[in-house]
Amino acid sequence: MPTAQELTFFRSALPFWDCLSEEDRDMLVQNIQILTASAGELVYNAGDKCLGVLFLRAGRLRVYLAGADGREITLYFIGLNDMTMLASSCILNTPALPVTVEAEEDAQLYVIPPQVYTHLLASCPDAERYLTQALNHSFRLTLKAVESVVFLTLEQRMALLLLQQRSFEQSPRLHLTQEKLSRQLGTAREVVSRQLRRFADSGCLRTFRGGIELLDEEALAALAPEVF
Repeated sequence: MPTAQELTFFRSALPFWDCLSEEDRDMLVQNIQILTASAGELVYNAGDKCLGVLFLRAGRLRVYLAGADGREITLYFIGLNDMTMLASSCILNTPALPVTVEAEEDAQLYVIPPQVYTHLLASCPDAERYLTQALNHSFRLTLKAVESVVFLTLEQRMALLLLQQRSFEQSPRLHLTQEKLSRQLGTAREVVSRQLRRFADSGCLRTFRGGIELLDEEALAALAPEVF
């Protein structure tokens, strides 16, 4: 049985909670599964079996595409209390999406099994409405990532990613290695290193072992204002 704290979390995290009957709430909390993942561990990989609906209790997840050559393109991040339908193709009766979900840091997730959410779709209109909204949100973020890759320079994309990381960490001192940054941008570490030196020379940031400190966030934000 879930604890009182977990029940409080479910009420706040599930936008369709109030729509559920007492019977459906009991079924939901009794069947929700807990999934933990260490930083760097894959939560979902392209081709994996359908997990159901995931929502994040702690940590952060990165959703990305991985090419045959090993390069990666970050599509978006999943933060606290966010839900994702990426592993729910069996609920939607659609082909599985060819994306990978990785824990950016130690993470805890709750998983609503496919058969449980399918039942909720039939009994709670808000659950179906949220499903549509979540899919539209994921699509918009994916389209935004594609537009960034196609239309923005590496300088602009890196500035955007650094500012997103700053927002997540709530600090200008980022725990972000050059290797990690290169993977998120889908480019070589040497390319990232050169661009960081340019930013450092212009006074936007400084690097330290294992991270980056932002010194002029306004200058970075000005590089891609239409995106950030």
